[in-house]
Amino acid sequence: MSGTQGYALTPVAAIKLLMNAAQWLEPVDDYIDKSWKHGIPSYCLVPYIVTPNDDEPSHMQTNTKAKMFFPYKITREIYRFYSDTRRLIFNFRCDF
Repeated sequence: MSGTQGYALTPVAAIKLLMNAAQWLEPVDDYIDKSWKHGIPSYCLVPYIVTPNDDEPSHMQTNTKAKMFFPYKITREIYRFYSDTRRLIFNFRCDF
């Protein structure tokens, strides 16, 4: 399971998210996951309080794979490395 199935925000967190999102360039799930952009850590509750309806098929992705332009592959991997590094640094700083 991936993505945001459900979330709860305090008023302060909601204001912080909105103040740091003057322009939306990505899905809200991706933005919320990038804590280093807005300074609000995410927490996962287990057992999950919201679960997807697996009986209903997703219309967000298809199983077909289109050929990807090679430079795009490189930039995607560089950005993935950048995001993972920023997340690691943010999470490390939150642990103290």
